[in-house]
Amino acid sequence: MPGVSRAQIFDTQFSATIMNSNLSSMATYTRNTDQLKIERSRIEDSYSSHGRRPHWSGTRDASLFSVGADPRASVDAKRDFIASIRRTSGDRVADLIAADFDRRDVRAAFREIAGPYGLRSDDYGDVFTAYVIVMWMVANQAPAPTFDVVQAVNAQSHDVLARDGLREGRIERQLAAEGMMYELVAATYGRQEAERVGDVGTLNRMATLARRKFLRSNMDLTDMALGRDGMVRR
Repeated sequence: MPGVSRAQIFDTQFSATIMNSNLSSMATYTRNTDQLKIERSRIEDSYSSHGRRPHWSGTRDASLFSVGADPRASVDAKRDFIASIRRTSGDRVADLIAADFDRRDVRAAFREIAGPYGLRSDDYGDVFTAYVIVMWMVANQAPAPTFDVVQAVNAQSHDVLARDGLREGRIERQLAAEGMMYELVAATYGRQEAERVGDVGTLNRMATLARRKFLRSNMDLTDMALGRDGMVRR
């Protein structure tokens, strides 16, 4: 995706209240080691077959995590994302990225990236999981985790979200979810392009900016590791 490799796109303030509170909750959760032990028996059957979704602790209300598909909200989400790029990186970069996303539907791009890991675009918890993992990869300049690790983080994410509650409606969740989709798709393709051409400087800047973004919610991605217990402190 031409233009998306520019590291400046990550120096944006994703100010949606729902995201800030969710990330802060995730950071608190990962600091409590007693909560980090996800029972292996609870998720083993789910991710071993790779085609089945995991079972969450407690009762999962699907409507709690549902993401709307209102075309007007999608227009607003894209407009807000491009506007944030325009503010931080100028018209040229914003226009290049806007043109890229005119040609590529963000939900389709998300499914291309996250679908192989069992994550869906219509589930807020799945989108949140994909966003956190992609930004962790960028911040740590690390390869993608395995399917079972992604599903462990996904179970953890849903537990955190269900515990803290998502009071916003489907449209509000759609705006936040699609905002995350735009950032993680741009991050993924930007990183791939920088790796392809060996642009170490861009990779380093992207890592710094991704870490800085999460520090705003008191989560240091470079202090985190991913494993079969989800996201844990090193």
